[in-house]
Amino acid sequence: MKFYVLLACVLLVALGMAFYLSIRPDNGYRSAIPRDAKAVMVFDLSNVAEDLGFTVKDILLHYDKVSRMGVDFTHPIYGFISKDGFTGLLAPLSDASKVDKLLQDMGFDTEPRRGMTWCNVGNFLLVHDDKKLLVMGPSSLTQAEMLYDQMVDLMIQGSSESAILVSLDELPGDIKYFSHADVLPEGYMRRIAEQLPEGADLSNVEVIASVVVENRKITFETNLKFEDSRLEKYFREYNRSFRPITGKLMNLAPIDPVVWMCANVDGDRHLDLLKHYKRMRATLAALNTQIDADQIINAVDGDVSISIPMLAINGLKGIALAELKDTTFTEDATLELNKEGWHAGLCVNQDNKTKNLFFISNDADMASKAGTIGSSETYRALEPEIVGCIFFASVNLSKILYAVSPYTMMFGASPKMYETLEALDRLNVKMTDLTHFFIELNLKKDIKDLLL
Repeated sequence: MKFYVLLACVLLVALGMAFYLSIRPDNGYRSAIPRDAKAVMVFDLSNVAEDLGFTVKDILLHYDKVSRMGVDFTHPIYGFISKDGFTGLLAPLSDASKVDKLLQDMGFDTEPRRGMTWCNVGNFLLVHDDKKLLVMGPSSLTQAEMLYDQMVDLMIQGSSESAILVSLDELPGDIKYFSHADVLPEGYMRRIAEQLPEGADLSNVEVIASVVVENRKITFETNLKFEDSRLEKYFREYNRSFRPITGKLMNLAPIDPVVWMCANVDGDRHLDLLKHYKRMRATLAALNTQIDADQIINAVDGDVSISIPMLAINGLKGIALAELKDTTFTEDATLELNKEGWHAGLCVNQDNKTKNLFFISNDADMASKAGTIGSSETYRALEPEIVGCIFFASVNLSKILYAVSPYTMMFGASPKMYETLEALDRLNVKMTDLTHFFIELNLKKDIKDLLL
C-alpha cells in the first residue's frame, strides 16, 4: 500500500512539473545570453528601418547574400562579453538549413551533437538549433571544452534572462550597449586609473550607450554611472573646472575650419587637477622651460578654442585661443614665444577690446592675425548646440575627404564606396558634463538612398 501511495506522489509531482514547464514564460532566443554577462549590445535593424520609413524586407531585397544567411533580421541581434571574457553573438533564425548551407559553402564542417549543430569557425565556436544561433570565442585549445559546456548550458537554459537586458529594454535607440568599465582592455584601465583617486573601483562604473539613426543624422550618446563616492567627488571637481561655453570665441574661427573645438575653463581649478596626472606633470614641466605655462593656465577664465583651418598630409597647422581674467603677471613672466616654428603671446579680441587673449600657434601667418574676426557662419548656425555645453568639437569630414581624395582614388575606392564617403558632412561632439556626451554624424544624403 505504501508503494502505491509513494508512486501516486511521484506521479503528482511529475504532472505538476510538466504543467509548470508548459505554462512558464519563454523569453525565446535571447535567453541564451549569460545572466552574468559583463557587457551586452543589441542591434535592432527593424527599428532602424522603421525610423527611416521602410521595412527590413526592403533592405534585404538589395542584399541577396545577407537574406540567404537564414537570420531573422526582424528581431534584434545581440552581442555580449561573458564573465570569462568570451565575446558572443546571438541571432534569431528564420531558416536553420540556410545557416548550414552557408557554412558548407564557406568550407566549414558542421557536426550534430546533443540535438544541435556545431561548427568551429577559426578559434570561435558556433552552435545553432532551429530557433537561434550562438557564436562565442576566441578560445585556446585548453579553453575549448569549457566553452563548449558553457554554450550547451546557454542554449538550453530556457526562460532565464540577464538583468542587463531589462535595462536595455528601457533605453531608447536602434543600437544599445550596457557594460561595466572593467571590460576595457587592461592597458586602457591602467591609463584611466592613473588619473583617478587611488583605490577607486572601476568595476562598479556603468557605461550606457545608444545609437539613434535618423534620415540624415546618426547620434551616439553615452552616459557614465557610478556608485563609488571617490569617483563622484573626482568628476564633480572636474565638472567645476569646466563651465558652460559662452560662445565669445566663435567669431574668431577661420573660414569653416576642418576642426574647431571649444571649452570654458576655470584655469586655476584646472591646473590643480592637471598636476594630479603623472603624464601631464611632465608635459607642464617641459612647457615651463619655454613659457610660464603655470601662470598662463592660472589666468585662463572663459572660453578656450582650437582651430585647424586646413588639412595637410605633411602636418597640421592651427591656433589655440584662451580668454584671460584680469590679472597681473610677474615681471619675469615669459609670455611670448617665437621658437622652432611655434608662436605664442597676448592679443586683443576685436569684438571685446578690454579682454586679453592668449594665443599659441605653429603658423606665423595665423599668429599674426590672432584675435581678428573670421567667418563663423557655420558655428553661428550651431550656436544653440554649442553654448551651454562644457565641450564642443566639430570636424568637417567633407574637407578631409577632398584633401585625401587623390589617395582614395589611388587605392581603387569603388564608385559606391566613394559615393558613401561623399555623403559625409560633419561630425560634432558635445559634452553636457564629463559623464554624458553625444557624437553626431551629419550626412548630405538620405541614409535610405545609400542603403537601397
